[in-house]
Amino acid sequence: MMGKMLKMQMLEDEDDLAYETEKKERTSSTSDTQPAWMRTLHSTACNWLQLMPQTVNPLKRTVENIKLRYRYWNDLVKGILPRSWCRYTVPTSMTVIQWVSDFSERIKQLQQISQAAASGGAKELKVPQGHKF
Repeated sequence: MMGKMLKMQMLEDEDDLAYETEKKERTSSTSDTQPAWMRTLHSTACNWLQLMPQTVNPLKRTVENIKLRYRYWNDLVKGILPRSWCRYTVPTSMTVIQWVSDFSERIKQLQQISQAAASGGAKELKVPQGHKF
């Protein structure tokens, strides 16, 4: 009787193994239909997600840490221009990226003016109307 039970268990295990290999063949054939870049992207994204912590503790706002730097980050993350950066008049709707681009243009203009003035040719310098200080 024990022998028959063992044979039945072995047959059942073999059926399970056959079903699992059949299932693996089906999943591998469906993954073959995806382009290689999709499979690579999926595995990369899964690896990155495993590297990330499950929870992130938020920065608590207390009297000690509400300082200028915290306020800068708070504004910059939202894309808002910090008020202390507005040394010259800009539209209130101007974003940080627009301000940095505008500031860069003003610095380039200032460099051109100083180079022209140093070489004695400031009379020939052309200054766009919108960029005058």
